[in-house]
Amino acid sequence: MPFFFLKLGHFYTKHPELQKYPEKFFNYYRMSKMSFEELLVKISPTITRQDTNMRTCIYSNEMLAITLR
Repeated sequence: MPFFFLKLGHFYTKHPELQKYPEKFFNYYRMSKMSFEELLVKISPTITRQDTNMRTCIYSNEMLAITLR
C-alpha cells in the first residue's frame, strides 16, 4: 500500500482509543458515544461524499469528529 493511503491522522489514532473509554470520549467530544452515533446517522446522508480518481473522500464519521472537536 502506498504511503499516502495510510491513515495516520488524529482521527485514526485517537478516535478508536476514545471509543474504549466512555468518560474520555465524552470529555473529548462533549457528547456520549451513543449521541455521537445518533447524530452521525441523522447527518450522514447529507455529508457523505464519494471517492474520485483524484482523491479519496473524508468519511462522514471523520467529518463529524473533526467538526465537534
